[in-house]
Amino acid sequence: FLRGKCFYGKKKYEAGIASFQKSLKNKKEDGADVKPFVYLGLCNDQLGKTAEAITAYETALKYAPTTCEAHLELARIYLRQVQFQKARFHLEQATKTLAYKRDDYYKEYLNEVYETDLEALRSRLLH
Repeated sequence: FLRGKCFYGKKKYEAGIASFQKSLKNKKEDGADVKPFVYLGLCNDQLGKTAEAITAYETALKYAPTTCEAHLELARIYLRQVQFQKARFHLEQATKTLAYKRDDYYKEYLNEVYETDLEALRSRLLH
């Protein structure tokens, strides 16, 4: 997993995907932390593999519905796809779960979510 994070940080998304998949294989999907799924989504989205990104984010949410990052990234994808109802739903969920994220000191991401990220997306949805 940590190797995958390094690849993500260096924008080596294919290598990151391979590392995250290996991490998930070693831990079994239902016993894994949700972070590899979020990073799989991020890497796939950067590579233009939107369907794979959506699947990864949805899997993260299946195991941890309060994963703010997954909701935010889904909102961004659905906004790009002009699926405003889905984008609004996931933005609302990201907003609700941001407080949970702030209370969980064990969650740390290279692409941290801030209230300003949510506000910027909210502004784009309103226009």
